[in-house]
Amino acid sequence: MSDAERRNGLEGIPGKWVRDLEPEMPAIDAARQVLELRLKSVETLLPLAARHAHEDTEYVHQLRVATRRSGAALRAFRPCLRKKSARGMAKSLRTIRRAAGEARCLDVQIKAVQSLRKQFSGGARVLIEEFTDELGQRRVDANLALEQTLKHFPRKTLKGRRKAVMTSLHEPSPWLRQSCPDVPSGEGPMTLRQLGEVTVPSLVRSLQRAGSADLRLIETLHDLRLHGKRLRYALEIFRCCQGELFKPRYERLESFQEALGDINDAHELLVAMKRFVAGRTNRRREVFGEAVMDDVDARSAAGDVMTMTLRQRRDDGVRVFLDAWRAGAWKDLWTTVPSGGNGRSAGPPSVQSEVVT
Repeated sequence: MSDAERRNGLEGIPGKWVRDLEPEMPAIDAARQVLELRLKSVETLLPLAARHAHEDTEYVHQLRVATRRSGAALRAFRPCLRKKSARGMAKSLRTIRRAAGEARCLDVQIKAVQSLRKQFSGGARVLIEEFTDELGQRRVDANLALEQTLKHFPRKTLKGRRKAVMTSLHEPSPWLRQSCPDVPSGEGPMTLRQLGEVTVPSLVRSLQRAGSADLRLIETLHDLRLHGKRLRYALEIFRCCQGELFKPRYERLESFQEALGDINDAHELLVAMKRFVAGRTNRRREVFGEAVMDDVDARSAAGDVMTMTLRQRRDDGVRVFLDAWRAGAWKDLWTTVPSGGNGRSAGPPSVQSEVVT
């Protein structure tokens, strides 16, 4: 990476929108433009995240987002790609995303714990400081994993895989055109709009199915969040096909993702804190035995206070989300596109209970 690229940092990375896309442009041309931008972003961000995260943690965050957007582009344009090259690139993106995801999770947790420090004193504050130290060490380890990922996927390797993807582009199979009732068979190349009419409704239905599960469960909310991400990143590609209603609906999807993201962050921090408290208590007992039981009990009490605080934060977030869900706060998600060929829109799944588990 050149010094100029490093100085430019995030300024030279394409954002969520891809310019110069038109609804009636050939889908294969749109694929070429979108995939080139998305995959290049990963190539640029991986060295920044692995080598310079200490200067700006946003490098890691943007790398993770770039891998998700690239994956969404591969899925959106799957009909235009040879399976072998698409699968190979998708596998590489998953590996990079997981490495970035661990580092990003720890960055979020460290920031959250540091903000908690001012709210507590005594044993709880000591516990927070020790927990912060442990998270910091884990973050160092996560960065080592990112550096190993960079060694496995140097820019030259990723560039070669990107070129393999680009050379595998082809016109979508004729069978796909049958899913577009307004497109006579064999009449011109498939357009970006027509591909969106096939691709986006399936993502909406997947999100709806995820929302029909038991949303009292954290695991279900996490799954719902992932389906929301896939829809969001796909909509960014087909933005030009959505018309004037795109902006308000996309903003609703952003608020949906933000609410679920806050719940997920709170839950992951709670799990990490509980694991830390349990492990720390057990280690002290093993080393010092019964002679420090009073100290162990005091620190366990401080740990209980912290876990109760974090659990309350998470559960409050879930309750607020479920209330908004039942009230139809995100009903636009189901009307972003028709649910199928009948032109009717899917309705939002219902929530049966407020109980948080």
